[in-house]
Amino acid sequence: MLLTLIFMVLFYPAISTGNAYVVYANGFLLGFFLIPLIPVLIEMSCENIYPLSGSFAVGMLLSGATLLTVVTSQVLTIITKGNDSDSDSSLLGCICIVALLLVGIVSLSFVKEVKNRTNEIL
Repeated sequence: MLLTLIFMVLFYPAISTGNAYVVYANGFLLGFFLIPLIPVLIEMSCENIYPLSGSFAVGMLLSGATLLTVVTSQVLTIITKGNDSDSDSSLLGCICIVALLLVGIVSLSFVKEVKNRTNEIL
């Protein structure tokens, strides 16, 4: 998650260069470190709510992520002014995303790791 944060911080300078290859490389590395977090978080949530079904945790995570994505994309579209975006509004949009990642990192630091399903035969 820290590497995701680092590459998100570097995303605005990559956009500012105007070089498409730099933006693509940064976007690739951002996704490379962001995508593997999904199964880790799903496994951790299934472990934390063990007496309940794992499908409940997965459903709640996916529906919550979808709702947050819709809200965040609408807010960021307003902040960055959509098609009329300039460098200041793009910077503000990147700052908002970095702030959300920081909130996620801080929130995850308070989650206690539990191993409720270790004795269960899968």
